[in-house]
Amino acid sequence: MAVYGGICAEDEESRLALLQAAKQMARAKNVQHLELRDRQGEPYPEFHPNTLYTTFYGELDPDPEVLLRGLPRDTRYMIRKAQKKGLKVVRGVEQIPAFYRLFAQSMRRLGTPLFR
Repeated sequence: MAVYGGICAEDEESRLALLQAAKQMARAKNVQHLELRDRQGEPYPEFHPNTLYTTFYGELDPDPEVLLRGLPRDTRYMIRKAQKKGLKVVRGVEQIPAFYRLFAQSMRRLGTPLFR
């Protein structure tokens, strides 16, 4: 699962062939939209950039308190409120089924198809 990816090819010839195949498949299936999520480079010819979404990124400090101080006050309040109610972070591969169930639920609510 990934939000971004773009066309995965070893060379320009392969990339163009995959792009052409995707466009042909979209036409054959009569889809309304063919979305390519490549964060690098210019938009592909015949495609229009979607400015509806924005991506933010930054360095993650290993100290949770440093991270908290970097968040807006109301966000810190909501985090601390959740912690007081017993919310906890659980890590590990055994969490994948629960994560995927919640992820799929969220994607469906947004009207975004799930890729398997």
